[in-house]
Amino acid sequence: MLGLSIAAALAVGVTTSAATAGASAVAVKAKRCRVHGVPVIKKSCKKPVSLVRATLTWSGGDLDTDYDLYVFGNHGTSTTSTSNGNGITKSKISKSEGPSGTATFTDQLWRRPGARSFRFGVCHQNGTLPVTYTIDYVTTNGRHHTDSQTGGEGFNAVYGNDGGAPALGTMVCPRL
Repeated sequence: MLGLSIAAALAVGVTTSAATAGASAVAVKAKRCRVHGVPVIKKSCKKPVSLVRATLTWSGGDLDTDYDLYVFGNHGTSTTSTSNGNGITKSKISKSEGPSGTATFTDQLWRRPGARSFRFGVCHQNGTLPVTYTIDYVTTNGRHHTDSQTGGEGFNAVYGNDGGAPALGTMVCPRL
């Protein structure tokens, strides 16, 4: 009888240990998710939100003035505020032209940490008058950066993900 009691107690202990081990394996699996296709720990698995990552504004030009906002992703994909469309998934970009205007780029996969890295380009496409623009953009660390420049047709600037000074005259503005 004592042997039967010990055997029953051991069976309950083994069953409990197996159930606990199975539960912790399920719990570990439940704590994982993917950010941009890469498995990460659950603490950084916040649901992505939409965030305006760049806003370009200008005013004071002539009727032909056209500034375009370009966005470059890690894989060389780009999008513009022109009619050529949007080549970056899960994002939106507005289109605007004229003597005054605004163009915005919205990242619909914003998360912190784990934000996508972008560079932003600005091109003065048309217009005979030099026009001042202002760009406000958000880097992957969530910080806002603002810069203003003045330039005539063909002027361009590229803003990196570090928030530093722009690289001027380093991109070719496509003729549209």
